[in-house]
Amino acid sequence: MTSLNESELLNLFRLFELPYHSEVSRVLSDVHVSHDHSTLFFPLKNSLDNVVGYRKIQAGNEEAMEIFGHHSAGLYWCKAPKVAKTDQAILVPSLHDVLHLTASKVPGNIVWLSNCSLPPVVLPVLEGYQKLCLWGDWDNMRSVAEKLGEDRCRFVRPTDGLVTATEAAEARVSLKSLVQEAKPASHRSITTFAALRDDVYAELTNLDKVRGVKWQRFPALTRLLGGHRRGELTVLTGPTGCGKTTLCAEMSLDLAQQGVKTLWGSFEIRNSRLARTMLQQFASVPLEQNLEKFHFYADDFQKLPIYYLARSSMRATCTT
Repeated sequence: MTSLNESELLNLFRLFELPYHSEVSRVLSDVHVSHDHSTLFFPLKNSLDNVVGYRKIQAGNEEAMEIFGHHSAGLYWCKAPKVAKTDQAILVPSLHDVLHLTASKVPGNIVWLSNCSLPPVVLPVLEGYQKLCLWGDWDNMRSVAEKLGEDRCRFVRPTDGLVTATEAAEARVSLKSLVQEAKPASHRSITTFAALRDDVYAELTNLDKVRGVKWQRFPALTRLLGGHRRGELTVLTGPTGCGKTTLCAEMSLDLAQQGVKTLWGSFEIRNSRLARTMLQQFASVPLEQNLEKFHFYADDFQKLPIYYLARSSMRATCTT
C-alpha cells in the first residue's frame, strides 16, 4: 500500500468505504493491493512475527473474507506510527475499528479479530501480551476472554450505547480514554459456568440438601417454598399486629426442633418476650394457667439450638 500516492489512497478508501487518516499508508504498510485495486490482502502473522497466510477483502463486500495460505495460525495486527511499544494488545472485531484506533494513536498493537472469531490455533499469537483489551459485543468478547484467560483481559464497556470503537469515534468520544478506563474481565461480581460447575454437580447429587429443611408445622409452606435452604434470605412484610413475629417464631421453633440453629435479633421486642412467645408455642398450653408445668417445658425448650442477640450488641452494631 506504500506504493500508492495520496490520491490513489483516497480513492481506494472510498471504494472500500473505510475511514481515512493521513498516516494510514504507514499503518497498513504491509497490506497488499491487487492490480485493479479491488482486493486488499492483510498478512496474518504467527507468534514469531512470520507471515503464515492472508485475509482478503473485496470492495463492496467486506463480510466476504477468507484466510488462505499454507497455514491459518495467524492474526493481523498493526499500530499507530510514533506510538511507544507496549505489552498491550487491543482486540477489535472490524477493520474500521482498527483504523479509528490507529488514527487516535491509542497505545498498543491493534489486533483485528474478524467478527470476534478466535480459533484455538491462533491463541499462541497472543501469549506474549501481558494486557489484552477487548472492545466489541459483550457476549462475543466474553467468550474470547475465556479462551485467553480472564486475569489478563479487560473490557471496554459500552458508553451511551456505543459498543464499538467505530461508534465511539463517530460520536467524537476519546478512544484513548475509553481504553484507559477498561474494566477487568474477572470482576468479583461476575462468574462463569466453569467456576460454578462443581457446585452444580454437587446440587444435582445432593437434592435433599438443596431442597432444604422441610417445615413440619407448615406443609403448605413447604410445598410453596420447598423448605428452608442455607444461604437464602427471606423477607416477611406486613402491617403492625398482623402476626409476623408469631409466624417467624413458629417457623424457627419448627426448624430448631429439627436441629437447625436459630439466632433472633430484634430492635423492638425484648428477648424475654420473644422467648416467652416461643416457649408458649413449644408447650402448646397456656403457661400462665399452668405455671406448675413451666420448668417441665422450659427444661426441654432450653435444649433447643435457639439463640438471642443481646440488645447492647445490636446497638453497638448500629453505631459502628
